[in-house]
Amino acid sequence: MKKFSFFLIPLALLIVLFAVAPRGEITFNAPAEEGKTEAATQELPEAFATLEYAGEAEKDAFTLLKENADVDYDEFDFGVMVKSINGDASTADRFWLYYVNGEQAMVGADAYETQDGDTILWRLEESTL
Repeated sequence: MKKFSFFLIPLALLIVLFAVAPRGEITFNAPAEEGKTEAATQELPEAFATLEYAGEAEKDAFTLLKENADVDYDEFDFGVMVKSINGDASTADRFWLYYVNGEQAMVGADAYETQDGDTILWRLEESTL
């Protein structure tokens, strides 16, 4: 059992790291006029399923996810890994990723404390690895 854990934990960490790696193409536009700039745009890959909800002060994104959906997940020492949301499951080439106010999150959902007015978007995306 210990040998299995020795293999499983690094593998799970690797999967999570790839899952939170930036996806899509990020482009920065030249200033439209002097003193004015256009916002950066990010093209996201196709989503096979999505879920969106509002952030709330003093609640993390994962707690709010569980309040807004039927969630299947695994817990590890480094955090949680979402396996399915409302029956839409991750596969070998599709993973659940979450975005805060249009930007992909850089920390686990259980570690991100949301704020009032945040928009949290979960997307089941195909891996580009």
